[in-house]
Amino acid sequence: MKNKIYQGQIKNGYGGIRECDSYVKDRYGGAYSLEKEKELPLEPFSMREISTDKNNCVLTGITRIILYHLKRKVSVGAIYCQVKAIATQKGFSTKKGLPFHKIRGVLKLVAEAFGLQSCRVKSVYLFRIFHAVKKEIDAGNPVLLNISWGYYKNHTVTGIGYRIYKRNRRTCLFIVVYDGWTNQKMFLDVRRFWVPKSLTILQRTQ
Repeated sequence: MKNKIYQGQIKNGYGGIRECDSYVKDRYGGAYSLEKEKELPLEPFSMREISTDKNNCVLTGITRIILYHLKRKVSVGAIYCQVKAIATQKGFSTKKGLPFHKIRGVLKLVAEAFGLQSCRVKSVYLFRIFHAVKKEIDAGNPVLLNISWGYYKNHTVTGIGYRIYKRNRRTCLFIVVYDGWTNQKMFLDVRRFWVPKSLTILQRTQ
């Protein structure tokens, strides 16, 4: 059923999934079992918990990733202020947000501002992204996922992990994200996630 909302889901489509096990059981059947999962320990704050700015999903995601990579203690507020200052210079506004093609440049400048020169920033543009996300998560690198359509239309989320469910030779793949709308983990159903998207990654090189 095209518009059906499944158990563990708050809206139909590839996103809005809060309870992954319940969703898999209801949508794909109880024969699937969790084969592998991994999540990185990023801070679970929402966009509204760190700022009253509108359209700040990218800034929130960059703040979350910088906080994760820093070894010294820096407050979320201090990081966000620096992110906003740099993003504003590069075109961020509370009316339109930050253009997706500026994400890589802003993340690079923010990383340098916080002494993360040993990290490399890259962006890739893909339709099939699970294995790219899994590779980065396995290497300890969370990702920024910019999405152009569907549940997260024109929104950027932070990819922090993945889940793989298996039944015989069939698999169900999920990306674990913080979407910034809440401070809860959410899941993207990769089978339904056909929309164009880009990944921006701050990679550790040491």
